[in-house]
Amino acid sequence: MSEDERASNAQPRTLHGQITWLFKTIKPTVEGKPYRDTRPYFAKDLAVHLGVSESYVGQLKKGTRPNPTKDVLEGIASFFGVPAAYFLSDAAEAARIEASIRYEVDLRRFRDGELTEPPVNPSSPHRGEMPDSSRPVCERLNWLFEHVHSTQEQRPYTEEEVAEAIGEKTWRVRGLRSGEITDNDVPVPVLRNLAAFFGQKLSYLYADDQDGPDQRDEELLDLVRQAKNEKRGLLGVALRTLESDGGHAGFTNRASARALAKLIKTHLELDDDLRENSGFHPAPGKAGQ
Repeated sequence: MSEDERASNAQPRTLHGQITWLFKTIKPTVEGKPYRDTRPYFAKDLAVHLGVSESYVGQLKKGTRPNPTKDVLEGIASFFGVPAAYFLSDAAEAARIEASIRYEVDLRRFRDGELTEPPVNPSSPHRGEMPDSSRPVCERLNWLFEHVHSTQEQRPYTEEEVAEAIGEKTWRVRGLRSGEITDNDVPVPVLRNLAAFFGQKLSYLYADDQDGPDQRDEELLDLVRQAKNEKRGLLGVALRTLESDGGHAGFTNRASARALAKLIKTHLELDDDLRENSGFHPAPGKAGQ
């Protein structure tokens, strides 16, 4: 049974239950204070916002005033920063709005360091066919920007909002969208967090780690092994961090191998140039060695 079906079959929601849930879930934003250390909203806070008595808000929370006016409902919604439709829709739609609210709260917790990974966006792509992994990562990411929108504000996310949510720089998100930066230029955790923000798995933005070896990978591995065999200092240490059980197949993914190989190639070229320009040549090995 899908989430929407479960929500549709659930017992009808009560207004006072929804109001109580908002009080328990949403906290005010206080500059310099993380979510976990921020006090919750009090009844008197909402009363001031609505221009009513604190006892009236208490009655709304208890359900003894079950039929507030539309203006009151809209005032409560604006106070908590949620759509007024939350109070006026069916159970399935209310459940979707609550999922979006929880998502926004968890984004705050992630930015505050309370969560180690960003939450998965409950919004689902809804128009057109998703480009597959054969398309450039910029096309896949732009498709998400175009189709996965903020549930509360009903608009596309901005690059700044996405970057802040995943704890990344805006220029990196913009570079991925424009194609100036590729998935091989970005650490895998960044791509994982970016995919999770839009409700996708890592493989949607970074399927490279699922591919098998090809001829180019073998050439790169040969280059890596060459550097290791020549014992080029830190390069050997770097290689060992990507190996498992002393073998040569333990790379975390092909992009890691390529990035390391690029570093090694540059190092070897610079080292060879330095030796040639300085006139230095390594002494030949002794006979029998």
